[in-house]
Amino acid sequence: MTPIEAWSSKKPSAKHLRVFGSICYVHIPTEKRHKLEEKTEKGIFLGYSTQSKGYRIYNLKTKKLIISRDVEFDEDAMWNWDEEKIERQSVMIPKETPPQQQRRRNRPSRNGKEESTSTRITQKATIIRRD
Repeated sequence: MTPIEAWSSKKPSAKHLRVFGSICYVHIPTEKRHKLEEKTEKGIFLGYSTQSKGYRIYNLKTKKLIISRDVEFDEDAMWNWDEEKIERQSVMIPKETPPQQQRRRNRPSRNGKEESTSTRITQKATIIRRD
């Protein structure tokens, strides 16, 4: 028996209580989206707002905290907190590469003789790096 139940002789409602850390979907009002855009944004339930009758949601897309009443919960799905953050990746290409030669193909020319279409590549490779 809870103190509220003892005081009022009524069992309190727990319909508004949700599982912390569960995946949820916050409704985007019609005024803030275009016709073909998504109607919800995926988030993680963090708790209850102390300023209003809303839920505190961490928006995964914008990485901001949202307070909203219009939320659908998927309490069976939980966010994987152990998942490592994926950092930017860079690809290292060696500065110098040995000259490469394309495969030779002989094709007949207009005068009936075969022409060689092979070319030798002598350009040095450049380093591509994204920070």
